[in-house]
Amino acid sequence: MPSVSHTVTYGVRISVQKLFVDLDVQREPDKGRAKKIAGAFDENKLGSIIVSDRGDDTFHIIDGQHRWLAAKEAGHPYLHADVHTGLARAQEADMFLAKNRDSKKPSAFDEHKNGVAAGHSPYVEVDAVLKKHNLTAGSSSANQFGAITKAHALVKQFGPEVLDRALTVAEDAWGRSRFTWEGVIIHGLGLIIGRHPDVIDDKRMAQRLTTTCTAEGMKGRITTAATGGGTRHDGTGGRAKAAYWVTVGIWDSGLPKNSAKRIRKADDSW
Repeated sequence: MPSVSHTVTYGVRISVQKLFVDLDVQREPDKGRAKKIAGAFDENKLGSIIVSDRGDDTFHIIDGQHRWLAAKEAGHPYLHADVHTGLARAQEADMFLAKNRDSKKPSAFDEHKNGVAAGHSPYVEVDAVLKKHNLTAGSSSANQFGAITKAHALVKQFGPEVLDRALTVAEDAWGRSRFTWEGVIIHGLGLIIGRHPDVIDDKRMAQRLTTTCTAEGMKGRITTAATGGGTRHDGTGGRAKAAYWVTVGIWDSGLPKNSAKRIRKADDSW
């Protein structure tokens, strides 16, 4: 992203009515946190919030939205702010990410949203793949993909085409439901496709999944494998390995033992 020249004016007193939050480049507010600040409101302890002058006498809050909400709750008319003038929207997103790495960590969805707005990889690539499949990042549903960190991991490791193939195989196998997009399922599919891109035939993989189990059943198989039937804790690494090997087992099933298409071989290291 090219640099855009801008200026900063520190300690400007701004009416709370002129402040707002653009949720495309901010996190969802924690209303409980804002109420807690409002309950013990002390202007002298708030410091300066960070805002972007959008050029129409309104100011987007980059950092400090809970202090702003608290001020409104407490009936306080203004806040002091460090005003950035001339920021591009992508720079606002960049500033949000940089600021929040040093404070309360943003959620995976907030980080993804701002990563997309800032034009960063792998967020942009993941967003493009999700849009191709008519999905958005959000709580798991038929049209929302909840396992956004796993999508980022797959794209970082193998590239966006592997995530695209994994989503296509899952939808071809089970249609669209929240279980279709379960993180462990997509991760398992992404790992087998990414590790063996020229071996896996996506149509056969989808057919094997359809005839073997439901999407909900697939999640159960992986969970059982990861926990040893409930006898141990399933750490993130354990779930990834279990997802991979459960998917390998389904792929290998029905193939002759001497088939070059079989994956479970002695030299297949994890």
